[in-house]
Amino acid sequence: MENAEPSSAARNVVADLASMRTAYLEIEAAIRENPDAEAAFGLATQLRELIDELVGEAATFRALMADRVFRSEDMSLAELARRLKISKARADQLVRAAKAAVAEKS
Repeated sequence: MENAEPSSAARNVVADLASMRTAYLEIEAAIRENPDAEAAFGLATQLRELIDELVGEAATFRALMADRVFRSEDMSLAELARRLKISKARADQLVRAAKAAVAEKS
């Protein structure tokens, strides 16, 4: 399935990711233009805090998607690692993180 044409939804995700990058650059530029240095620092702090939250959420989401691959077929952790081009230890970490995230939601 690696050589398959991307779906419309996948193309939208790629475009949306590019839009996120553009939005970040626009926010950064707006903060730089703020004439009040302390206010600019406060806004930069808010930006950093939001990005930190998103990084955590994205890491959990990535783990959930790795677990989805793992569960989609009857495969070992070694096979998952090979499929995702990561180490077996990392594959195990992702699967464990996904299980913890699911348990936390329950």
